[in-house]
Amino acid sequence: MVIEARKGVCMMPMISADEMDEGNLTRRSPVPDADTAFRQSLFDALADDEGAAFWQGVYGQPIHNYPDTKVGPDGKLEQMTEEEYTAYVRRRMWEKSQEGHEEIRQAKAKERREQQRVKEQEQHDRRKRNKRTADSSNSKYDRDIFDFDHRHATRSNEKAWNIRWRDYLQAWQNLDTVASKTNTSVSPNDVPTKPPPSLKTLLSWPNLSNSASDINASELKSFFQHCPPSSTLTSTSSSAPSILLATLKQERIRWHPDKIQHRYGRLGIEIDTKTLARVTAVFQIVDELWIREKEKENEAHGLKDS
Repeated sequence: MVIEARKGVCMMPMISADEMDEGNLTRRSPVPDADTAFRQSLFDALADDEGAAFWQGVYGQPIHNYPDTKVGPDGKLEQMTEEEYTAYVRRRMWEKSQEGHEEIRQAKAKERREQQRVKEQEQHDRRKRNKRTADSSNSKYDRDIFDFDHRHATRSNEKAWNIRWRDYLQAWQNLDTVASKTNTSVSPNDVPTKPPPSLKTLLSWPNLSNSASDINASELKSFFQHCPPSSTLTSTSSSAPSILLATLKQERIRWHPDKIQHRYGRLGIEIDTKTLARVTAVFQIVDELWIREKEKENEAHGLKDS
């Protein structure tokens, strides 16, 4: 009997023809199982470059270049046992084999199909729930509940706009008051003892959030559309377009950058460049909205007259 070996590592025995005679098989030492044989070959390959090259030729891929550490329960690297390392290397070699690649590909494809099935089922269930909701909404009870919630939301929304508009007008009154006090408290020959009030901190921006970052045509138009009718409006019509047009006309005057500089700058209010640029942006938007609303109202009056 011939045993192939390298450096004492047992391989599967090669039995000669003479030894195959029935009844004449000599008693041999037990052949190591596959796990033991692979473990011996692995650590032989780790021993030196010659062993690494030899077993790479046997298995068709290197077996000596895998790390022997793992992440422990505390998150730190720790040494694998010989059994753990042997199982780890065999698994990685299998993953790199063609059979391993194919099985992994099939497993991923199966997972994607399952995810798609779950997604389609969820969409189907959602459509069924929406249909049941739509059907049930035809009942009087559901309609009453919807109407109540809608009225409550409308009242809450109107209250929020009214409070915001009140604060907006109050801020302009406060600005006028501060400017008046600043102008009368300091004479031209006095040396100021504290910095003058800043327009940036006194202005209230015409949007629901009172934020300079939300200055755009949509926010400003919504703000002025929701403002409550005021006795100071010059329009005699109660129609919404006329109220909006009259409001825009007043705000166009209020936000004119030259008027703000002349009215507040000369009274001692500090107006920085960035704030003035934002004031100009508000004026331009209000001016454009005023022009559009005026054209709409002129067209409406033209249609009525004809």
